Amino acid sequence: MTRFMLLLLWMSQHLSVLQGEIFTSLSQLKGLARLEAALSLSLDNYLKDQSQPPEILRNFADNVRRESEIARGDIENYIFHPINSFQLVRRFVRHWKELDSYLSKGTRNDLQWEIEVNRPAFPTSKDYMGSISALLRIQNVYNLSANAIANGQLHDGNSSGGLGPDECYDLGVVSHGLENYEDVIDWMREALMRMSPPYEYSGALEKGDVLEYLSWAEYQVGRLDEAIVHTKEILDKDPKNERAQNNLNHFEVEQLNLKQPNTDKVAGKFQENSHKERDKLTCYYKNNLPTLLLKPIKVERLNLDPDLYLLHDALTDKETEHVKKIARPQFALLLLSPSN
Repeated sequence: MTRFMLLLLWMSQHLSVLQGEIFTSLSQLKGLARLEAALSLSLDNYLKDQSQPPEILRNFADNVRRESEIARGDIENYIFHPINSFQLVRRFVRHWKELDSYLSKGTRNDLQWEIEVNRPAFPTSKDYMGSISALLRIQNVYNLSANAIANGQLHDGNSSGGLGPDECYDLGVVSHGLENYEDVIDWMREALMRMSPPYEYSGALEKGDVLEYLSWAEYQVGRLDEAIVHTKEILDKDPKNERAQNNLNHFEVEQLNLKQPNTDKVAGKFQENSHKERDKLTCYYKNNLPTLLLKPIKVERLNLDPDLYLLHDALTDKETEHVKKIARPQFALLLLSPSN
């Protein structure tokens, strides 16, 4: 147990192995927990003045109030638990910022002012990546399952609240960026389980997003049958998903080749080369930058020579329309050019 606690202390005070990611210190985390307790009171007061606040906002307020009460009992012990610190940082990086954005659309109020005043003290995405890295290190060093961590059970003898599907998904995405595909499979399966009954999940995470990572990780470790099953699940819900259809075609061809060994060496060599070329045309996630680890770009390679790539979901519809709007005058000039 002593070695485990020393490992946690070292993790909380040093740089992450992931380039550019910095851990938030214990003193900063204690200040963050106190800040959240104060914001929680302001959020409760804000909700009292609302006739019909959104359910997701009420649920968030209940969760924050519960965590603040636990932290108040023994703040150092609470912060020292890596799952608690991970969830605390995540709430600020994700939910408190989302709440600030929501409040900015209405009449200015005290809660919005209080959040804006304290925004400089909020952790960054790098801090969040650091807290994720701490959990993944503990998982690796102590050979813990994703299920054990998601249930809040670590080797220190203390437990915390469990992880939700969104949090398991984030851990799986970062594991994907590290090419730890077995961990990706475990975390994505955990996320799927917690999106189903008896868990009462009401967040924004889509099952198809989880299945994409799961099926690709299964393919990477050679579990073609499972990869095909999960890719078909994606297509059952979204038959027009071209990326999933392309992956399914690729997986099924791979599966067929494994079941039908080619005895003709010449034909086999040709087929092997063809497979290598086709493999280069598969879809993949680009997440080689810290900003892309939690939201990778979905890339589909369409051609080798010349290189041709298709980026999926890179821009929102609003952003696409904006690009088209600012580009339209240039296209008009090209059409009017004498050379055309």
